[in-house]
Amino acid sequence: MGFIPIIATLSAAIFLFFMTVNYSLNAKKEKMLRLQKQILEALASLGLLGNPDQNLSSEQLIALKSIFQVAKSKLQKDNATHFSTKVQEPYRELKITLLQYNNIISKKPYSFVAKAMGHQKLELN
Repeated sequence: MGFIPIIATLSAAIFLFFMTVNYSLNAKKEKMLRLQKQILEALASLGLLGNPDQNLSSEQLIALKSIFQVAKSKLQKDNATHFSTKVQEPYRELKITLLQYNNIISKKPYSFVAKAMGHQKLELN
């Protein structure tokens, strides 16, 4: 009878750890999707995006890197400041968030939670 409170406390702590890590990973995924949408809308407003109706999903990042490179090569000098504030800054923030997400998943105690909750490494293509 004396071990029941210890077991209950340990299982509650493990459950809270799992929920916290899962919430953090889901928040990073949502932030990445929000940044993608912001970048695509900014590119469409500049006229640098061919198909503005891209389908966003958290499982597979769209080919944002190639879209960004093509848009940067097509950029005109009069839109450079707008491009840097509306596209480059969110793109950098997206890359940082993606790096943080992948680093969390690769560390040992968090990798168990990520595997159990179905999170996988994401790549920016």
